[in-house]
Amino acid sequence: MCLDDFGAGAAAFRYLRDFQIDVLKIDGQYVRRAPLGTRERSFVTSMVDLAAAVGARVIAEQVETLEEAHLMRVLGVEFGQGWLFGRPGSLPCGDR
Repeated sequence: MCLDDFGAGAAAFRYLRDFQIDVLKIDGQYVRRAPLGTRERSFVTSMVDLAAAVGARVIAEQVETLEEAHLMRVLGVEFGQGWLFGRPGSLPCGDR
């Protein structure tokens, strides 16, 4: 189970407590703010530590630059999602 937009709302902590979460996706606002300073980076680090404590892997959302990707890796984030890796694409059409 994947918990999307972690950090965007208070309910996320309840979901993390109540369900077996396999993947935690850090909300993009934290990725964008992390380069601004130690205080901002501490939020990402805390989320990574919390995810590790419950056995979840971590994805950073809205990674758009190599610098953001590098910083997320330094902070312990395992995966990234965003325009740095590829723009959203159309779904393939089936034989309907």
